Amino acid sequence: AMRRAAEKRAAAERAREAEAKRLKAEAEGFAAKPVAATATADDSAPASADATTELTAFKNPEGKSDDAENDDGVVKASAEAQETLRRVEAAAVASAVAAVSRHILLFCALCNRERALLPKVFRAFATLPEELRPALLDDAGAGVVTTGGFDGLVRLVGPECGPLLDAVRNPPKGSESLAARAIRVLADADAAEAEYLRDAADAGGVVAGDAAKDHVTRASMGQLVSAAETLAARVRAEADARRTIPNDDSNATTNENASNDEESHEDVELLLPLLSAMSAEKVRSLVPRLVALPPELFKQALDRLCVSGSPLTPSELFVALHEVDPATRGVGLKKIIAACGECFERPDVFGAETLASAMSKMVEMHPLPLLFMRTVIQAESAWPTLREFTVNILRSLASKKVWKADAKIWEGFVRCAKRAAPRSFPVLIQMPEAPLLEILKKFPALVEPLRAYANAPAVAQSVPRAVRDALAKA
Repeated sequence: AMRRAAEKRAAAERAREAEAKRLKAEAEGFAAKPVAATATADDSAPASADATTELTAFKNPEGKSDDAENDDGVVKASAEAQETLRRVEAAAVASAVAAVSRHILLFCALCNRERALLPKVFRAFATLPEELRPALLDDAGAGVVTTGGFDGLVRLVGPECGPLLDAVRNPPKGSESLAARAIRVLADADAAEAEYLRDAADAGGVVAGDAAKDHVTRASMGQLVSAAETLAARVRAEADARRTIPNDDSNATTNENASNDEESHEDVELLLPLLSAMSAEKVRSLVPRLVALPPELFKQALDRLCVSGSPLTPSELFVALHEVDPATRGVGLKKIIAACGECFERPDVFGAETLASAMSKMVEMHPLPLLFMRTVIQAESAWPTLREFTVNILRSLASKKVWKADAKIWEGFVRCAKRAAPRSFPVLIQMPEAPLLEILKKFPALVEPLRAYANAPAVAQSVPRAVRDALAKA
């Protein structure tokens, strides 16, 4: 099939070249035609020029030159030839994929019986031309749909098949994408089974007892996670090796510095489908790499971690995102803000109780996460029921002398206190003179309402002298 495709391609190319030559020859023929001279020898030159002009005007009344018309014809013929060639190639590839697919399906059936043959599938994939690789996959493309291909084979043998794990752990060069597909297929199958068991347990009935034995009925994913981590480490090492240019120290340094902003994500992408099957410690160690991913990939990771049975609860995941160091290579403060923003886009997972639990843990940290106050303000805006909780956060921070903390944390506290006024007044009247005066100078609109609150009979006796001094100086 590939030979026939090559022959058809060559024939189409020859036809295109012949058409181009014919059009060129016609153009040259028109230009070389002699013009009849009827004038005398003295006025022969002007007459020839006039005749040439008349002939040109007769042939091309719009004023376009013969060369322009012929060029248009060549371009049109070339475009038609290219379209014909494209259709021929597409038909040839579809025919070749269908032919190869028949043999592949037979071999996959044999692999299900004799699983030691599985590594040969990866070796065959590595040697196949790029156009024929879809023949191995269930969604073959090129107008061909197969069933029982590689995806079906992987589901049948499962995540505990030794030969498959060996192939995933150390795939032949050029078949890494097939190993990644095997990981994704097994992870999706495991997630679907887990969801079925949870639904069965919720519904009760015959299979409810089996669903309760989740660790028994579901195949273990631990070996697959280990194999995927080995492959990811290999991919990571290869990516690191590509960053260094040998035999040129100056260029190598430049390339390494440039790579700080262009972090490779290939190894993390391999592990994304398995996030829900990993340990909590492993997921925590991967969180900075997840934050560094492009937005679409981070959303996929978050979806994997927001399912029931995830190694991290939503509250723990939210805290882990705030613990990411902005100085980490490839991360930056903007990406952490975007990652936390994605959590707020999932109110069914990160509800008011989840956010309150996470912020209660973070307020006890030392030092406080850099984005803590931003999150407090954002959480109150998203969930008005957290208003009293926000005041409690302010009270806790004031007792810890937040004005001595990071400048951004203190600025966030000031802004949050202003937003929460007058609910934040009981917190403000317990602050020392200097930080309170700083708040009042930053937001003068708070002076009169706070003075009125401090002079109210119910609280006037408990207002410290420092607060009255600050109000007098404001």
